[in-house]
Amino acid sequence: MEELRKVFLNIGYTEEETNNILNSYIFKRNKPETLINKVNDNYNYLLSLGYSKEEIIKITKNSPSIYSLSIEKMQDKIEYMQKLGYSKEDIIKMTKNLPALYGLSIKNMQDKIEDMQELGYSRGDVIKITKSLPGIYSRNIKNIQEKIEDIQKLGYSREDVIKMTKSLPAIYSLSIEYMQEKIEDMQKLGYRKEDVIKMTKNLPAIYGLSIKNMQEKLEDMQKLGYSQKDVIKMTKVSPSIYNYSIEKMQEKIEDMQKLGYSREDVIKMTKSLPTIYNLSIKNMQEKIEDIQKLGYSREDVIKMTKSLPTIYSYSIENMQQKIKFYDSINLHFLAVEDSKNLMQSTELSYARYMFYKQKGIAIDEQNYRRLFINQKQFENLYGFTKARILEDYLEGYPYTFMGDEAQTKENENTILPIQAAKSLINQDGVLEEIRTVDKIENKEMSTDEIIKEGELADD
Repeated sequence: MEELRKVFLNIGYTEEETNNILNSYIFKRNKPETLINKVNDNYNYLLSLGYSKEEIIKITKNSPSIYSLSIEKMQDKIEYMQKLGYSKEDIIKMTKNLPALYGLSIKNMQDKIEDMQELGYSRGDVIKITKSLPGIYSRNIKNIQEKIEDIQKLGYSREDVIKMTKSLPAIYSLSIEYMQEKIEDMQKLGYRKEDVIKMTKNLPAIYGLSIKNMQEKLEDMQKLGYSQKDVIKMTKVSPSIYNYSIEKMQEKIEDMQKLGYSREDVIKMTKSLPTIYNLSIKNMQEKIEDIQKLGYSREDVIKMTKSLPTIYSYSIENMQQKIKFYDSINLHFLAVEDSKNLMQSTELSYARYMFYKQKGIAIDEQNYRRLFINQKQFENLYGFTKARILEDYLEGYPYTFMGDEAQTKENENTILPIQAAKSLINQDGVLEEIRTVDKIENKEMSTDEIIKEGELADD
């Protein structure tokens, strides 16, 4: 045993780490002389795979049984996992977080994938989830099912839970008590429970933020010029605001002032459209220039976007279509003077225009608002539902169909929910602020427990 001790000390383990390894289950049931070669061979093999010396020490002191595995078995496991859809880099990263993966049987992993599919995930989902949270492979499927049911009791549907955990698998590491406490704490900040449920559906990573950090963000945003009520409303619409640093928000306000807005304009616009904070200034500058090319001055564009900030979320193709149509009926001024009407789809405006034209009603600068009366009023006056007028009066429509909602062009600089979630996760795939872990439902099996079930023995 002393020779084996020297091997570990020479590799770089401390005396305490060496003692713990030598007293582990796997080392007590094997002869020291047999293990010396195993330790040297497996250590060198792990180095060849791309682990650093420090990483090998870390994973083997937590899972000493890796030194009992044959190299062939580890090679087989890597090849099998690659066939499942993991890259070699994925496997190295996953086993750093869960070394016991090397000891799980192929059957165990296959069964877990199938069990997860029965819960509502696709095979691809399971591969993606386990890349982020490999510990799923060591958890009992019954406990995973119970966690889904417990989360549903908080106010989510089963579909919500599946979607949230696909986006942020680390939710499975949270205790229900912790999640319930977060909901209650957010209610104290000024949200309703249904607000919190909706926000966390869109950005599950909110569960990883401390209430202290959220409170500080509320206070910092009030210093920028928002009221607490404004901040609550904005974060309900765009929860990812909690992911922004206050310095970046201040910088965005200053950059928008350079574009031609006043500070008051920016505060008002972002109250209406909080996702402006997601857009890069370069993107906004390009949008201004693109609209100028449609025949408007820079001052016109600033004016119309102050009135209707959502213009920044429209694709330029959508804007071109709108402007082209209103130009064709001599309403070029509308985009600047009554910008909010641009929210109505071009299809509906065209259909209503043709309807009025057939009835001999001219649409001009004096009565153009007829095009934009609310649908209920339109039905009461003329007896046409939206579906019917679109069906009857879109013949000859000369533009690309965009649908009823404004089409948006995804900005490469936009922080989407998943990206925001990732930024709240550390390199080990764990939410930074999470302190409470469900000790029963989310317990990961130790390597020794797996061995005792006969899944790791490599005699």
